[in-house]
Amino acid sequence: MTYTARMRRLPWIMALATAMPASALWSQERGEICAASSSSRDSSQRAAIVREVCAANRAMEAAISRRDVMAVAAIYSDSGRLLGPGGRTEAVGRAAIDRYWRNIGNARSWRLDVLGVGGHRDSPYQIGRSTLVIDSPSGPQTHVTQFVVLWRRENGRLRILIDSYW
Repeated sequence: MTYTARMRRLPWIMALATAMPASALWSQERGEICAASSSSRDSSQRAAIVREVCAANRAMEAAISRRDVMAVAAIYSDSGRLLGPGGRTEAVGRAAIDRYWRNIGNARSWRLDVLGVGGHRDSPYQIGRSTLVIDSPSGPQTHVTQFVVLWRRENGRLRILIDSYW
């Protein structure tokens, strides 16, 4: 089976989400997983991963507040992939990811709730909820989705390899 064909089969993402150990899900309340990680004296690799993922989420929220969607696009890997509802491919690769985010140029605010983080230093995963507010001619529109993000370390920094939302 080709890589593309395997990517179309997304049950593994849901399996990953449901197989996450309970210890990896500290809370579903806004920011608690990030606050717990940043205030913890635990210097373990896991705590460092959680802090890094939370910092990347805060950077994306700040970029949208500045209306700088291309700063969000820059956090994706050049070989990244965005998958929408039903596993529909939204964007693959740098040019398509840039185009996807450019088309969301009227975003006003973004809230990313970090519900869980797991995995390893070079390939963590994140489960979360996204609340994106977009300006439209009829007024602000709020879009709430759930997501799973697979991160990959590239040149020392975490980049989004796969972003699947529904």
